[in-house]
Amino acid sequence: MRYQVATRRGPGAWRLLGIAGTGLLGFIAPAHAAGQEVQAYDHASFEASRVRALAFSPNRPFLAVGHQDGWVRILDVEAGQVRLEQDLDEGPVSTIRFHPDGTSVFVGTEDGSLGRLDLVGGQLAAQGSVDFDVRSLDVGSRGQRVLVGGDGGNVALYSATFERQTSFEAPNLYRRSIHWVALGLGDLEAAAFGDEGAMAFWEIGRTEPIRQLGGGEETSPRFRAVARDNEGRMLALGQRQLTQAILPGRGRTVVEENWVDIFSWERGRPIRRIELEGGEVRALAVSPDRRFVAIGLDNGEVAAYSTAENRRAGVLAEEGEEPRALAWSPDGRWAAAAFDDAVRVWSLSYSSGPAVTPCLVPGDPFCDQDKISVTTENTPIVSAAGPVSMAILGFQGRGVEDELAIAVGELVGTQLANNPTISLAERSRVEEVIDELGLQQDGFTDPANAAQLGRLLNAEKVIFGTVSRFGTTIEINARVVETETGRIEGARGLECRTCAEEDLPGAARFLSRLLVEFEG
Repeated sequence: MRYQVATRRGPGAWRLLGIAGTGLLGFIAPAHAAGQEVQAYDHASFEASRVRALAFSPNRPFLAVGHQDGWVRILDVEAGQVRLEQDLDEGPVSTIRFHPDGTSVFVGTEDGSLGRLDLVGGQLAAQGSVDFDVRSLDVGSRGQRVLVGGDGGNVALYSATFERQTSFEAPNLYRRSIHWVALGLGDLEAAAFGDEGAMAFWEIGRTEPIRQLGGGEETSPRFRAVARDNEGRMLALGQRQLTQAILPGRGRTVVEENWVDIFSWERGRPIRRIELEGGEVRALAVSPDRRFVAIGLDNGEVAAYSTAENRRAGVLAEEGEEPRALAWSPDGRWAAAAFDDAVRVWSLSYSSGPAVTPCLVPGDPFCDQDKISVTTENTPIVSAAGPVSMAILGFQGRGVEDELAIAVGELVGTQLANNPTISLAERSRVEEVIDELGLQQDGFTDPANAAQLGRLLNAEKVIFGTVSRFGTTIEINARVVETETGRIEGARGLECRTCAEEDLPGAARFLSRLLVEFEG
C-alpha cells in the first residue's frame, strides 16, 4: 500500500511531502468552495485495492479498512501511516466496526466468519462463524452486543465473543438478503434492511418485530445504502425507485427517482427527504452532530447535505470513480471514501459552528460537563406547552443495587413534581397498580404494559428506564410512552463518569430536563 499526504499551513496553503520508501510526492489542492457549510480539504490518498468497508476509531485518528482479499488495515490518517496490517484468511471482508473503546475492530466476511482484531497485539482476540454470508454488522455502544445480518433473512444478536443470544424474525425479511443492520436508542432496539425495500425493527429481548415496512411489492423503493449516527438516533436511508409513467411525446417511460430519507429512530418514521438528481446512492455516512449526511453517488460525486433541509452543504469529491464506502469520524474532523483502487481522506472545517454539538443543554446551570454528558438527543421530549399528567413507573437496575435504581427514580420524580406543567401520580399509587396487575420488576418496560398502567393511573404519559454501572460510570436511560397509543415518544440518556452518590441528584435533575421542558 502506498500513500501520499498533503498537510495544510493556513487557508489555501499547502506543502509537498515525500513519503519514505515510495518515491512519491504528494500535492493535493484544497477541495472546498467558498460559502459552503462543510469545507473539505484533501488530506491523504492511500493506494488500496478492492476496499469494501470503512470505519473510523471513536477516539483516535485511525481508519479501519476491510478488503475483498481478506486483509484488514488500520490507517493513521493524521500521520499518513499504516499502523497495522492483518490477513484474516477468512474470505472477503464485507463489514467492519470499531469497538467503542477503540482497542479492537469487529469484522464480518462473505464466507460467514466473524472476528475481533486486537489493535494492541495485532491478533484475533475472538473468532466465530455463522451459517450464512455476513453482509453487515453493528456493535453496541458498550461493545457487549454485536448485531449481524446476512443472506437468507438472517438477523441475530451475538456477544462480543460471538455467542448467539437472539435470532430475530420478520415475515417481510424471510429469505431475503440483509444488507444493513443497526443498533439504536441506547442498544434498546435493532433494525435490519433487506432486498426490495424491506425493513424491520425489534426491541432487544424480543424476537417478533415491533414494526416492519416494505418488501415484496414490485414498485417498492429499493435500499441502496444505509447509515446511522454514532448514538443510534438517526438513520440515513438511500433509496431508488423505478416507476412507469406516460410522458408527452415519449409514451410509456420508466422514471427513476433517487433520494435519501432522514429517519428518526425515536419517532419511528422519516422526518426529512433529500431529493437527488445526479445519480444513484452508493454510500452514506452521518456526521457526529447529525447536521449533515455525506452521500456518495454512482457518478463519483461525494457531497455533504443538510439533514434539516433538502440542500447540498458542501462538496468533497467531484464526479469520477464510484465510491464503495464512506465514513465520518466521531470527532467530526475527517471524512473518508473508498474507491476501487484508493482510499481518500479529507480534513473538514465548518462555517456554521463546530462539528460536534456540546453535550449540555444550553444554559443549564446544573450540568458538569466533565462529570455528566448526554448520550442521546439533548432536546426535551415533552414540551411545556400545557398541563400534562404523568407517572414514573420505575427504573430497573443493571449491575447496580435495586435501592440505587429506586433512588434515581425518586430523584427524577422530585424534579418533575417541581415542574408546574406536570401533574405527577403518587409513587404509592403506582406501586399499588403494578401489584394489582401482577407485573414482575421489569414488566412495565414493555410499551403495551406501560400504556395499560398509564391508563389505570389516569396518566397521559408514563416514564420508565434503566440504571447501569460500567466500572466507575453510571448510565441512566429513560423512555416516555404515550398512554393512549402505546407509542414510545422518545428516549433520553446520560452518563455520569467517576460517579459518586452525591453526583446522582445532579444527574437526575439533568435527566428530568431532557424528558420534560421546564418553563423559563
